[in-house]
Amino acid sequence: MTRTEICNLVPLTRNDTDHPVLYLDANTSLSDLYTCAQQRIGAARNLLEILDCAFRHSRCCPDPFCHRPAA
Repeated sequence: MTRTEICNLVPLTRNDTDHPVLYLDANTSLSDLYTCAQQRIGAARNLLEILDCAFRHSRCCPDPFCHRPAA
């Protein structure tokens, strides 16, 4: 975006809160929005995988990164 362009931030309204926490620039291309969505979804997936792994390993090993199989 160049300095002469103005952001047109629009709150994401389809969420479970009364106060929007995500704003999208309405002037952004669909390609950029898609790339951003891919990054956010990938980050959420990675976090869930880490939490799942930590939970599974915590049952058999105090160190969640010890890579021993769960009992």
